[in-house]
Amino acid sequence: MSQVFGVYLHCRPNGEPFYVGKGTRKRARDFYSGRNSHHKRIVAKYGKGAILARFMECDSEDSALSLEACLIAAFKNAGFDMANYSSGGERGRGWALSEEAKQAMSRAKQGRRHSEEHKAAIGAALRGKSRKPLSEERRAQIGVYAKGKAWFNNGAATVFCKPELAPEGYVPGRIAPWLKREREQRVTN
Repeated sequence: MSQVFGVYLHCRPNGEPFYVGKGTRKRARDFYSGRNSHHKRIVAKYGKGAILARFMECDSEDSALSLEACLIAAFKNAGFDMANYSSGGERGRGWALSEEAKQAMSRAKQGRRHSEEHKAAIGAALRGKSRKPLSEERRAQIGVYAKGKAWFNNGAATVFCKPELAPEGYVPGRIAPWLKREREQRVTN
């Protein structure tokens, strides 16, 4: 038996639509997995039991995709506050970040540091947990990777490489973490 595709509509208790999706009857009744934060907030506000879900069966997946796109456009044009981030009609997941957006998010997170309180919480969560021992095969792989390499630093940054590939101005050895923090504090003060 093949899957029956269709378009589903999620409405607030007053009948006002807030989401249109393409999928199966099972997906139409799923209010949590794979939903965006806007959709989740609406469901949390009214409760799962109060959300109206309607399913319209289509003769093919292509006709379901087309109907989904038409309904999203119609409801948005009518002024409804829709939780759909995309205009619909795509195959697979409905919302994908552009490369530009991914790079902007990456730049925004660069240089962020965890607070001391957060670091302590992470340490407390990990304390007492042991890691699975490395297999002999993995240990051999690490040995091959590290053979002939050493740590080098320039007083601020550290690299692990072969001596002939060490960047100019770098000297053998690692920077002690306490020394690195002390230098960072001097720079910020």
